[in-house]
Amino acid sequence: TGIAMTNGTASCTVTISGLTNEAGQTGTCPQAAQTNLAASVTTTNATNTSTNQCLSVSAIPPNAAKTFGTGTINDGATTTLIFTLTNQGTNPAQSGIALGDTLPSGLRFNTTTPAVAYSAGCSGPATASYNTGTRVLSGLTGIAMTNGTASCTVTISGLTNEAGQVGTCPQAAQTNLAVNVTTTNATNTSTDQCVSVNRINPNAAKTFG
Repeated sequence: TGIAMTNGTASCTVTISGLTNEAGQTGTCPQAAQTNLAASVTTTNATNTSTNQCLSVSAIPPNAAKTFGTGTINDGATTTLIFTLTNQGTNPAQSGIALGDTLPSGLRFNTTTPAVAYSAGCSGPATASYNTGTRVLSGLTGIAMTNGTASCTVTISGLTNEAGQVGTCPQAAQTNLAVNVTTTNATNTSTDQCVSVNRINPNAAKTFG
């Protein structure tokens, strides 16, 4: 209130800072929830000549970071491969996320269709696909995050060592490189991850000849 224009001023602006979106509200105009109607403007001693104005709000893709369920396994035992999705901005709904990976020479999945589990706020396919020849993990497509989800995990079961591959990290053959992760509609923030594989001592049984 009390706004004034000095004598001779043809035009001036009144700028109010701090306008932002409601949590989870994103989208490209036209969007009714992001459109400020001309009819909503009130004036005193001024004529409202406003037009409807819409503000597009771009969703920021979530980050995707790869880890192992445990840093050490026994020879022939299994652990999990985990992708942690971390939402950005005001944690809007996210969709169309795809994840993939290529394992190093010393690690593999014990099935070509490993089971996939999701923590609260995430959903996607119940199984992935693993190619034993190329070592490529795929099939993790159409993953979604619900509105308000700050973080969730995608857990793939059945990760194990190749036959005869044992050793304590660092081991190149047991190190899953960050650059091997592929993402769609997500930003890869993985780091290199190594899993140690313990050799199991042999059994010794005594007999007589």
